[in-house]
Amino acid sequence: MDPDARLLEGILTAVGPVGAGINLEYYFSTVDDERFGCGTKLTHNLLGMIGVLDGAGGDLRTGLPRQMTEIHDAMRLLLVVEQTPEALLEIAGRQPIVGELVVGGWVQLVSLDPETGALRWFVPGTGFVDATPTEAARHVASAEAHYAGRVGALDIVTVGD
Repeated sequence: MDPDARLLEGILTAVGPVGAGINLEYYFSTVDDERFGCGTKLTHNLLGMIGVLDGAGGDLRTGLPRQMTEIHDAMRLLLVVEQTPEALLEIAGRQPIVGELVVGGWVQLVSLDPETGALRWFVPGTGFVDATPTEAARHVASAEAHYAGRVGALDIVTVGD
């Protein structure tokens, strides 16, 4: 229904950066609350519409409060798009903001091929790789158990009971 992927391009250039911005604010505020978050809401004083201060003074805190981030897993936005990897790469090439988010690894992009149903995951520096889950996918108890202390691309796992 979108043979030249122009509708998809419009969606990715509008929704992608907004979703990534919200997701990354949660991500950074969760990963390092003291530096990128704003600590607890209990001692906050609002400073205009730009941030908060701890108590009556102190440094400007622009991230999210701990009460918002303590119930979220720290992960980057995952976009699963029903389109070929080639079409997605063309969009990323034409739209600098989409390219920066995807190639820079700020969001994760998975292509769901509309013809075959194959899943291909974009890995920065490598390109699209097969991401179709197999019966041999490792099982982990929780997402945090899988990503804690690790950076970079993680293998595909099943999570939970």
